[in-house]
Amino acid sequence: MKTENKYSVLILLSWIIGILPSCQKQLGNESPANAVLEIRFHPQLDGFPLEYGTTYQLPTGEAFEPRVFKFYAGKISLQQRNGSLTSTTKDPYYLLGAASEDELTIRTTIPPGTYSNLEFLLGVDSARNVSGVQSGALDPLKGMFWTWNSGYIFAKLEGISPSSSVQGNKVEYHVGGFRVPFNAAQAIRLPLAVSGELELKAGQTCILDIAVTLDNWFTGPYPFSISDHPVCMTPGELAWNISRNFSGLFSVTNLSIEE
Repeated sequence: MKTENKYSVLILLSWIIGILPSCQKQLGNESPANAVLEIRFHPQLDGFPLEYGTTYQLPTGEAFEPRVFKFYAGKISLQQRNGSLTSTTKDPYYLLGAASEDELTIRTTIPPGTYSNLEFLLGVDSARNVSGVQSGALDPLKGMFWTWNSGYIFAKLEGISPSSSVQGNKVEYHVGGFRVPFNAAQAIRLPLAVSGELELKAGQTCILDIAVTLDNWFTGPYPFSISDHPVCMTPGELAWNISRNFSGLFSVTNLSIEE
């Protein structure tokens, strides 16, 4: 073997020996730095899971057949014991819909810690509303965008009801608007555990099941009926009033930790 070839082999062996420890470390069983947060939303109406094409009775006594339900959840974070917020490390906004279970699940990562509340924004913040063409969940092709002047629809509920005076008995609520004083984006805060706090460690997965009680779309700070308002399709006072009920839509029904 030529001398230069011997030197080449030695250099190659030295390089392999040098990187082996780092490769073994990467392939080892070390715990990841973050924990996983999985949120599963469960829309329901009149005490039953929401199914398109099924007729339900609202708290107003009116019959309602839902056909579309979508909403934005953004800026998801967990509140620490000292009151500060720790944000998730992935997408800032998610578009949730009742068409399938996959559309109702958020899976993201978050640093380990001791937490008391889940917080998210139902809607889209004012900066994003005026940020031009966007992708992902905020792509205008998702059908949740009005115009560059009006911005995003934060929550959409559509269906039919005999109580609606609109042609075809249509019920259409496209709730949004980001301009003061009628900013319809609502901050939602939900306690994580009855005992008070949740300790989440690196490598663990926290699964949250959240009921979305659509009966409360029509009750709360602004109770109304379909006969009162069968349609809300533009930003303004009515959209803002309806959005005030959104804090009553959500409740944590189950929390589990997987190693």
